[in-house]
Amino acid sequence: MAFGLGLDTDGIARALTLGVSMASGVKGQFGTSAKPFHAGMAARNAVEAALLAQAGLSGKMDILEGEQGLRELYSGGIITDFWDKTPIDGPHVIETTGVVPKRHPCCGSTHMVIDAILDLQAKHGFTADDIARVDTLVGVANWRNLAYPAPVDEMQARFSMQYCVARALRKGVLSLSDFTQSAVDQYAQDPLMAVITMEHYGEENSKKALHPHKITLWLKNGGQLEGARSVAKGNLGDAFNDADRMEKFVDCCTGLTNASVDGLFVTCETIALQRDLKAIDPLFNA
Repeated sequence: MAFGLGLDTDGIARALTLGVSMASGVKGQFGTSAKPFHAGMAARNAVEAALLAQAGLSGKMDILEGEQGLRELYSGGIITDFWDKTPIDGPHVIETTGVVPKRHPCCGSTHMVIDAILDLQAKHGFTADDIARVDTLVGVANWRNLAYPAPVDEMQARFSMQYCVARALRKGVLSLSDFTQSAVDQYAQDPLMAVITMEHYGEENSKKALHPHKITLWLKNGGQLEGARSVAKGNLGDAFNDADRMEKFVDCCTGLTNASVDGLFVTCETIALQRDLKAIDPLFNA
């Protein structure tokens, strides 16, 4: 937003210091409607910070790392020299990791497990009825994010490894239609959920390295299948192709006519050439 307003270096710095004052978004809200609100709140605050910076409002320029700043406030009293020793002249994370589109409309902590299961399903052709048990192994932070083994509403379902894995096994895909109240009412009692386990690497091990997420599928015929993923589909290491992108886009446009979806896709593909976002208005109203 600051770039869009044409702010210079000083203006961007003012926007950043004001943005720090608007920082928020605790993980304790996962599984509630406040969680997606965080993204909108962050975007709103970024726009407001940039507009206020453009108007000349300012704050301390060392508010991130300085005394009584963001680092001190959120460090738990443990101040390290990480920021001082971390070079800032290397490639930005946007270049090394990229903007990762979410293949599945649920918590990203489930994605590597789901992708690993779908990899095995595509290779071996089993169905949910062939499964006796599913064991999953994830990082401790991911384990904490997925706090709802027995979800009662659509928001909790997005943060339930058991629900997401069961639906993926049943359908071979996850879509927005799986995360409505009616869907949860219908599927949250799926007996398959009771045989899906989730463990983590442990606190200390998770601090040392980013581990792949692993799955073990125990089949009713006595067979066993194992899989692992270090990146989710959509990451630069396994990027979307055109078909993946279109499939995701169509799912997000549920309720629009096919003509509107096609037109909106073309418009979004050329969004950099549009004068403003009014170009998409008639498509949503079609």
